[in-house]
Amino acid sequence: MSDTAAELDEVGTEEPRGVAAGKASAVWVLIAGVLGLAAALALTVEKIELLIDPSYVPSCSINPVISCGSVMTTPQASVFGFPNSLIGVVAFTLTLVTGVLAVAGVRLPRWYWGGFAAGTLLGAVMVHWLIFQSLYRIGALCPYCMVVWAVTIPLLVVTSSIALRPLHTNAVARAVYQWRWSMRRQLLTAHTPADRGTKILNYLADVTVNKPNGERPTGVYPQDKLPVIDLEAPPAAGSKQRLVELGPQGFAQWLKDSPAVGVTDTTFRDAHQSLLATRLRSTGLLKVAPYVARMMPQLLSIECWGGATYDVALRFLKEDPWERLAALREAVPNICLQMLLRGRNTVGYTPYPELVTSAFVQEATATGIDIFRIFDALNNIESMRPAIDAVRETGTAVAEVAMSYTGDLSDPAENLYTLDYYLKLAEQIVEAGAHVLAIKDMAGLLRPASAHLLVSALRSRFDLPVHVHTHDTPGGQLATYLAAWQAGASAVDGAAAPLAGTTSQPALSSIVAAAAHTSFDTGLSLDAVCDLEPTGRRCARSMHPSMLRRRVLLFRPGGCTPTRFPVGN
Repeated sequence: MSDTAAELDEVGTEEPRGVAAGKASAVWVLIAGVLGLAAALALTVEKIELLIDPSYVPSCSINPVISCGSVMTTPQASVFGFPNSLIGVVAFTLTLVTGVLAVAGVRLPRWYWGGFAAGTLLGAVMVHWLIFQSLYRIGALCPYCMVVWAVTIPLLVVTSSIALRPLHTNAVARAVYQWRWSMRRQLLTAHTPADRGTKILNYLADVTVNKPNGERPTGVYPQDKLPVIDLEAPPAAGSKQRLVELGPQGFAQWLKDSPAVGVTDTTFRDAHQSLLATRLRSTGLLKVAPYVARMMPQLLSIECWGGATYDVALRFLKEDPWERLAALREAVPNICLQMLLRGRNTVGYTPYPELVTSAFVQEATATGIDIFRIFDALNNIESMRPAIDAVRETGTAVAEVAMSYTGDLSDPAENLYTLDYYLKLAEQIVEAGAHVLAIKDMAGLLRPASAHLLVSALRSRFDLPVHVHTHDTPGGQLATYLAAWQAGASAVDGAAAPLAGTTSQPALSSIVAAAAHTSFDTGLSLDAVCDLEPTGRRCARSMHPSMLRRRVLLFRPGGCTPTRFPVGN
């Protein structure tokens, strides 16, 4: 044989370069690329729609648990500062191209399959992290994300077996390859037990427990239960117009002289701050605000800002609190908007310079706040004074200054938080320039006898209206309200029933019913208040997903502890 013939024979027997994927493996890669890319593109489109319109409801938001919208608004949805779906678009485009080449029989280099398997491994790690976050931190599942999860894990096994195929003599590679096919057989083989007895018992249990009255309704949302009213019609004039007409001083005088009990609705702020860590979103609040404006124009005010709303909106909800306030002002043009101001701390947790307090109050007034409830957790009047001065300087806003209540002044053994203590504090508040005097019972410790004693003393000594705020932690604060307004209190706070009770305020419906047909009648329609109770559920559906599984309500029986809580919220 000649040298040339030997060379040709050697070339003819040379093993082809690259690794050929089996037909089944190639099809698996192609299917994974198609499904994953489709899901990633759908998620990207939904994210763009959500950025354009924050109130947009994604097509895959089926309920509070199966909801793309709830997941896409969380920090976990943008791990690297941009939407995770963009990673999926790039990764699954590469997967799709690789699958097409593999199905066509192209032998790709071994290093390519190794790198592809390593990338898929990183994707699988990220997928498992996202699964954990969705189940145990966010409390919601994204259907499109679950499609990505479902294809990434099998894709890792398939690509690893292809990359390790040339190492068929290696025990690890052989084990992975065999496991891949055993897993494939398990996935494609249906095992249907013929246990008819268990099936019958399961059917009977499901009908008896879950469907005693037939199939359960699906797709019923709280907003569907809201009354049908003409939202195009302008709302009736309310407290906002009265404030503009009379000015802060005249408004306070009107409130003091009015026989009716004024009611502040805290559903938009303190109610969900107390029960749900302030996690209600602007979308839910703005959905129901026009209904409140038209059906409850007799409200004294709506507490919708301040406290923790500013901090939570920025840090957790990724919302602009100023935009929320401006939008609420537009949606409720007829009722005074109220906020909680922490004295020199404004809405923060440290004292700020007086210039900051003044500028903040001016901007808040211009954006929509009418009544500022100013307090200091330690009842330090000097900490509240800059805020009081700033509110009075606006010339249009009401300075409602609160004394934080604690202890039990009706107890003869009380030697610190006595009636004399509160009267001296009230005297300082009045001298500082308050328009309205408030009792801030942030721990639900104010008992009926104490409320009657304190309110009576305040009304007899000071020519200011008294506004009573409490939390229904013990469960009996409606009796405290009744004692307070019988003693001369001009206003009380309440919340929509779904967000009332326990550490929130007493229910608005209970307050309205208790005062109805008496000289203290609130003027609110009990039917209207009850018709609007689904608004609380509608708002709660908009809360941050992390709170869906964490609505923990702390309960303390009334009168069982002498503990004092000298700290406000």
